[in-house]
Amino acid sequence: LLLERLGVGEFDHEHIGNGERLLEKAVAGLERLQLPSDLLTTYNYLAQVYLAGGQFEQCEATLQKALSAHNEKIGPNAWHGNNLALLGQLYVEWGRISDAEEPLMEGYRESQRLPNIDLITLVRNYVAEFLLHPHSAARNPDDARKLLESNIEESQAGQFSRSEVMSLCLLAQM
Repeated sequence: LLLERLGVGEFDHEHIGNGERLLEKAVAGLERLQLPSDLLTTYNYLAQVYLAGGQFEQCEATLQKALSAHNEKIGPNAWHGNNLALLGQLYVEWGRISDAEEPLMEGYRESQRLPNIDLITLVRNYVAEFLLHPHSAARNPDDARKLLESNIEESQAGQFSRSEVMSLCLLAQM
């Protein structure tokens, strides 16, 4: 878990290679220990690093591992919802728009089961971006606006600046 925290810190400071290396070591250790609830989080962080680096295949494989690691014995889990939504966001960024809807919407529903405000704000932004995408079959600017407006309010209240900035950017694009 220390390697995970260090890897996230490196990624946040734009040292993507170091972040990736540390997160890969963290995943390997947690896999050896068979700690599925901790793996849900660490897989997510590693997938974000892969996505930021344009490593779409690695990101998809990591998120598939995360989704496989979750089971209902763990119960509702905000990280599981976030992993589903991140898979959908990956598909949006990868240009696989038709593949994005199911994991995004399922991730949104899962994140509602056990809300974690810092994660739900991320999920809402992913869903809003999908609803605004010109090639999305689910395109719905009105629903996207509602999501973004509520997200801005909750992000401000929770002081989740990154989510607030993303929501404001998406709203400005509208």
